[in-house]
Amino acid sequence: MRQARGWHGQKAEVIPLRITKDLSIMEVLQAYPEVRSIFIRHGMGCLECMGAMSETIETGARMHGINLEELLADLNKAIRAQRED
Repeated sequence: MRQARGWHGQKAEVIPLRITKDLSIMEVLQAYPEVRSIFIRHGMGCLECMGAMSETIETGARMHGINLEELLADLNKAIRAQRED
């Protein structure tokens, strides 16, 4: 993870450089809002539900019957593409 800096150098949010199974869904959406469509494409469309606030990607994938490795690969591919732009 890297520490983003706000105005005048004060601490802002922490942005993960790689999305892992133990990050919360909300944490990832706050750092990378553009990956919302990837969660939806994989069948995790209830991103505003209470579970998404604290649920990890691994737990969410398991609860929705989603292949965790494919989801993580797509999420990380999207954030790599964003950094390369």
